[in-house]
Order: sequence, then structure tokens, then C-alpha cells
Amino acid sequence: MKTYIKYLAVGMMAAAISSCGDFLDPKATSEYVPKDAESLNELLLGQAYPRKDIANTLDGFLHLMDDDIAFAPYQTYDNYFENKLSAMQIVFTWQPNMWDQLYVIYPSHNVNQYKAYYSLILGCNAILDYIGQANDSQEEINNVLAQAHALRGYYYFQLVNIFGKPYNSPGGPESLGVPLKLTSNIEEAGIRRNTVGDVYDQVLSDLKAAEELYESLPADMQWKSNFRTSLPMVQLVLSRVYLYMENWAKAALYAEKVMNNSNFKFINVNDVPRMNPNAQSRIYYMNYQSYNSSPEVIMPFGNTADVAFWLFDTPKNGTPCFIASQDLLDSYEDTDLRKDFYIATTKQQDNYPRNWQTLPLGKISLNSQNNNLGSGSDNFGRSFRLSEAYLNYAEAKIELNEDISGVFAKVDLMRKNRFKPEDFKPTPSMSQDAAREFIRAERRRELCYEGHRWFDIRRWGMPEIKHVWHVDGETDVEYTLKAGDNAYTLPIPRTSIELNPDLEQNPMDSGSRPGVNINK
Repeated sequence: MKTYIKYLAVGMMAAAISSCGDFLDPKATSEYVPKDAESLNELLLGQAYPRKDIANTLDGFLHLMDDDIAFAPYQTYDNYFENKLSAMQIVFTWQPNMWDQLYVIYPSHNVNQYKAYYSLILGCNAILDYIGQANDSQEEINNVLAQAHALRGYYYFQLVNIFGKPYNSPGGPESLGVPLKLTSNIEEAGIRRNTVGDVYDQVLSDLKAAEELYESLPADMQWKSNFRTSLPMVQLVLSRVYLYMENWAKAALYAEKVMNNSNFKFINVNDVPRMNPNAQSRIYYMNYQSYNSSPEVIMPFGNTADVAFWLFDTPKNGTPCFIASQDLLDSYEDTDLRKDFYIATTKQQDNYPRNWQTLPLGKISLNSQNNNLGSGSDNFGRSFRLSEAYLNYAEAKIELNEDISGVFAKVDLMRKNRFKPEDFKPTPSMSQDAAREFIRAERRRELCYEGHRWFDIRRWGMPEIKHVWHVDGETDVEYTLKAGDNAYTLPIPRTSIELNPDLEQNPMDSGSRPGVNINK
């Protein structure tokens, strides 16, 4: 059966290369089609999951555009890194030709986010197309179907929030989203973009189908620490989707389902060692995206490059060029342990010679030099975890203006694990407006560098962001992403439009986004 899987995968990939669009992916014509659910389950893992060993860099550059990141004070770089840095500058300054520049400099990475997500959707579609031929128990078939629907729903949700307007923006549901490709057959013509509302409808359809399928399974098949989708993962994503839609009641309902799941509990950072027991000169980098080290994890996924691509190619002198923004650092109370455990200070590391930098390494396992896990099997970039459910619940309940004191009592179940016992103070009751600002800041502090911030500030009104680029030791240039700017919706890569001329490009500023020299 593994031979069948190999030939099916090869057939799918070969046909995909010859198809007329990045998303116009074929149904394989190979006769080697898996005939049982177990083999389809293996194919799903190989073709549809965001595995950590695939250099897709899903959402890998979104962090460079938000307000949690800053360019480090000026330093010199060698010629090799200057080239890499120019690509990052394109994204950091919100330039409309970002994909072209990234592809030129990083051809070995699938930096085309549009193509990367649709390649995974192809895997989901193939499973859904072939599952009718499987000879197996309905239980095993439902398990495979649940995973395929869960993954496809999540991928379309990510796509529409990268390339479409926020759902809650004026005219958002009627604006252009992304094409809905729901089968693996070859299209004879291009496909136009569906609306944002259409895509959200499909996302909900897939996720609700997955939920129903998981609920039909025995309890021991609804969640396992096996790196697969699950009922609580689906419920958490449903909570997130409804939150973005501002359907507050359903966002809170699904978040509470996850909160009440006894498989998960908060990790107390007081129990995390400050220094690496194997190398006392280095800070301890805990892997927060691991079943083994964090009881909050529902499902880990993705390559570390997904969230730290801009940290991998650090200069040869070891000093990073991107650091945590001062605005993020200032959002933490002095006694908040997350500032120490989520964001590392370089002076605590023997391999970084300078002491003025802060960078988001604490939640990201990069390599054996900077963490305790190396490149082992537990080294993932992101995860679905319990904290988000509590924050989704709190935001939804505050918008409903329901029992704000009770909401903060639940949030404090998380927060008390982020302070020393003697430093923790229960969150006081406050007005709805103040509570809204508090929980948004708390979401930023807790979920920093986990793929949420760019999407959150989009749905919270797309505020103005300023980024400063250090040209040399004497010149700084400030770039501004204006409030509500078109750049909050990313351009579709030019190569994808060339392959599917029916794709309509998002509105963009013409030419380059200019910077303004500012005083040192």
C-alpha cells in the first residue's frame, strides 16, 4: 500500500506542475489509488498536513509587517546577508512587489503563500475525492474525513485573511476573497475569486462537518497527542472564525467547549527553569509548542520557519537584525514573567555578544545552538493551545457586555500562571471600553509571535504602523502603513496571476512605498 501512496503522490505532483494555475490542481489519473482508510490517512499526513519538515514558510513573513517587531539598531553585515536583508526590508516596509523580491532571494523556499496553501488544499481535496473508494469501517472513514475537512477549513480561513479584506470591515463579506477549489480535478479554464463571505461560508461548512464527524467517533478518537487534527482543535478554530465574524455568542460557545476539555491545563511558567540545566551560561528556551513540555498544546504544527523565517538567516556575527518592538515590551508589567520567558534578552546568551537586543526566541525553537531540543521530532513552530480559547471567550463576552467580572475571573485562571504568586493581582472590574482594551493587550502579550497579531490588528480597525529602517550609522528611514491602508490586504503573487489570468489583483499602491528620513 505504501507503493500505491507513492505513485499517487507522484501523479498528483506531476499533473499539478502541468496545470494552468497554482490552485488548479488535478485529480491523479494513476491507477495506484489507496483502497483503505488507513492508507488514505497516511496520504493525508504526507500531502495535507503543515508538516515541520516542509519549507512552505506558511505565514512566514506576516510577523515582519505587524507592530510586535522592530529593526535592530544599526550594525554591519557581510555581503551574503545584505542580500537576504534586502528581501526582508521589502516585507518590513510593506512594498507591493514583495513576492517577486522574496522569490528571487529565497528560491528554495515556498515563499508564495498563495501557492503553499493551495498545495495543501490539493491534498485535502484528493482525500475527499478518493474516500468513496475506501473499503474500511465507517469509523475509520469518518476519522479521515474529519481531518480533511478540518484542515481545508483552516487553510481557507488563513488564505482569506491574507488575501481578502477583514470580514468585519465595511463591505468585507462582499469583497473579493480567494477562489474556492473543492475538488482535485483539472480545471479547463481559470477560476475567479469568490467573495470573502463565500469563503467564510465554506470554512464554516468544512469545520462543522469535521465537528460532526469527530462527535460520531468514540471519545478516545476525538483527541490524541498524535499531531493530528481533533475535536478540540476544530472547536478552537470555529471559535476563532466566529470571533473574526463578530458572532460573539458562537465565538464564546466554542471557546468554552475547549476551556472545559479536561485534556488541557495551563502551564505555570514559575515551574520553567530560568537557565538551561545542561548549559548554565544560557537561558532555558522552553518549547511551548510541544505535547511533552506544555499541557496547553492541542495540536502542534508547522516548521519553525513559519514564525521565525526572519531569524534563521542572522548575520555571521550572531547578532539578529530584527527584535521585539519596544511597544510590545512596554505592554508587560514589570512582574509579568512572560516578558522573560516569551521574549529572550541577548545578554543572557553566550553566543550573542551584544546586550541591547531583545528577540522573540522564548516561544520559538530555532536550532540546537539556541534551544534545548535541537532538530528533534518535537521541534514545531506553532500550535493550537488552550490560552487562545480563554482569550477568544473573554473578547466575545466583553463585546456582549456580559458579566465582565466573571470573564476576568476566568482569564485570571491563565494569568496567575504567568506571575509569581506574591506578584499576581486579580484583574479588577472595569467598564466595557476599558475591558476591551485590556483583553486586546492581554491577547498580544500571551499570543505574541504565534501568528495572531497581524490578523488581530486587521480586524481591530487596521491602525497606523510605523517601521524604522537603519540605512547606515547616520541615516534612519521611517516607513508608514497608514490606517486602513490597502497593504493590510496582501497582493496575490504575480506568478499565480500569470497562471490563472482570471484572478483579479488586490488594489495596491503604485510603485514603491516611500520612506521618510528621520533624525537619529
